[in-house]
Amino acid sequence: MKKYSLTILASFLSVVTANFVANQPVDASVVCEMNTVSYHNYNLEKCILGQNMSVRLAGIQGKQYKVPCQAKSYIIFNKQGKFFSCQLAKTIRVQKNNCPAKSNIFVAVGKTGDPSIRCWHF
Repeated sequence: MKKYSLTILASFLSVVTANFVANQPVDASVVCEMNTVSYHNYNLEKCILGQNMSVRLAGIQGKQYKVPCQAKSYIIFNKQGKFFSCQLAKTIRVQKNNCPAKSNIFVAVGKTGDPSIRCWHF
């Protein structure tokens, strides 16, 4: 019975590996919905998340940022396979502003090595 239930779960979701933006890249599992995964040069480019997911971003001086990504929306990575964008599952505070749930968040690494985080609500 367990084998059958696992087979059903596997038919709905696929699991892929990606690197996230950090001073030291970290391997993590990303649960993607089946037939939504695309790659660029063997790196995950984007997919629709099969479940909510938290992405941790580490900057210099020990700063850490936690980005809650929404299930059933795209998670996007840059050409190097590092985290770039997702839709927020809940409101977060970025610098002095709030990024509301359902906003899209975009991440780039600045010259200092710290992530530059911006959000847009469409």
